[in-house]
Amino acid sequence: MFFNKRTEQETHAKKSETLEWDQGTRRSQSTRVIVKSWFYKAQPGLQWRNGGKVEFSFEGHARLGTTPNVPIFGDIEVLDEAETPRFLMDRWKSLPESVEGHASLASADNSGMPEQLYITLYCTREAFESVTRVFVAGFSAAGGKTALDVDFIYPDPHGEGFWKEAWQKQTLQVEKWDVRSSVER
Repeated sequence: MFFNKRTEQETHAKKSETLEWDQGTRRSQSTRVIVKSWFYKAQPGLQWRNGGKVEFSFEGHARLGTTPNVPIFGDIEVLDEAETPRFLMDRWKSLPESVEGHASLASADNSGMPEQLYITLYCTREAFESVTRVFVAGFSAAGGKTALDVDFIYPDPHGEGFWKEAWQKQTLQVEKWDVRSSVER
């Protein structure tokens, strides 16, 4: 009987992919989101205090735990530095003074769709203009790429096994993030 090694290796690789992070005892975890597409909309108007409403959304994929190419969907919003999003009070026991963003995993349903991570990132209006320029630079050049580096922490005290399974049901705090673009020649 002949065995196909490739099929055996692929089956083994599929079984070993989990959403459990390799360094599960750390307080924070990091991932790089490779951005596939983005959407920017500006609504200048006098009814908004800052002179307009802007929407910035992106879609991409990242490695979460040992699972590569998990779909990522996100938004980048301008947030008043003194304001913490109020809805987080229902999700976290104690609110930090400043929140760079938050993320949560949407469970897979019976449709066969993989798990998806939703991220909301916050910045100042001045930084928002720079973020937009980085996205444009990455997508305007042939061979260009745009990526987001995101560090997650759990905002409340959790046990040692948090990054194994518990994180999948929690709203994570974004500790820090940045955006970068590059061009391969």
